[in-house]
Amino acid sequence: MHLSKAIQGAVLLWFFGISVPEGGAWQGPACQTQTITTGSSADGTLSGSDCLSPEGPYYTDVYTFNGLVGQYISITLTAAAFDPYLLLIGPTGKVEAEDDDSGAGLNARIPANGSRRLAMSGTYRIEVSSFRMRATGAYNLRLDAGEAPPEVQPGRVGGPYRFVPLSPCRVVDTRVEGGKGGAFGPPFVASGTVRSVPVLQSGCDVAGTAAAYSLNITVIPRKPLAYLVVYPAGQARPSSSTLNAMDGRIVANAAIVQAGTGGAIHIFVTDDTDVVVDINGYLIP
Repeated sequence: MHLSKAIQGAVLLWFFGISVPEGGAWQGPACQTQTITTGSSADGTLSGSDCLSPEGPYYTDVYTFNGLVGQYISITLTAAAFDPYLLLIGPTGKVEAEDDDSGAGLNARIPANGSRRLAMSGTYRIEVSSFRMRATGAYNLRLDAGEAPPEVQPGRVGGPYRFVPLSPCRVVDTRVEGGKGGAFGPPFVASGTVRSVPVLQSGCDVAGTAAAYSLNITVIPRKPLAYLVVYPAGQARPSSSTLNAMDGRIVANAAIVQAGTGGAIHIFVTDDTDVVVDINGYLIP
């Protein structure tokens, strides 16, 4: 597990005998802000001409966006040349979230899964930097609109229920390197087809009395994906989608899905995609 960047910086500065500048602020050019809008991305480069993070000699680019209370968003930072690090700072100037490796590989994502709800309206600040000091290189920052976590109506899952948490367990991974087999593994889910997943046989220690599952679904599309929908086996496919990846990017979303016939669920996709499904709990009557 990584130390936080602030702790890592303090340890390295002590180890190499580097003194913190007088006043506690690292000297460098003033940070110039750029605007990013929800549903868009920005390509940039960390370089020696960038401003420095208050936490230490980390080159930093700054983006701002206007957020509304109750709005759901996700932020993804990807880079090949360095280990990306993300900070989300709220309208009051308080750091609301930070992340190092919650994205694919060493990439950063806020939140780690699903979407984050904004607590107030105002101007939010995204700081793009690196986990290692003075790292440079190209990156891509993306700000996406999210969806509220799905609500479960008790009547739809058989009346009163309680949630049983699980340590996150992988149910499905259709990637060749995912290590799964049978209904839980390759091949990818083909365009216009349904994959039936017998969750109770996944080895994830789900009780046979489970009425619904708390899932995190990730798609790794092979081309733009109009939508994916997860629904109970034995029921008609709903018209609403679980997630979309119209630009062909990797997308994740949380969903609570009712257990279907034999405890199974169905996954339908409009276009070819690999699918990863993790379970972190279930509901029982």
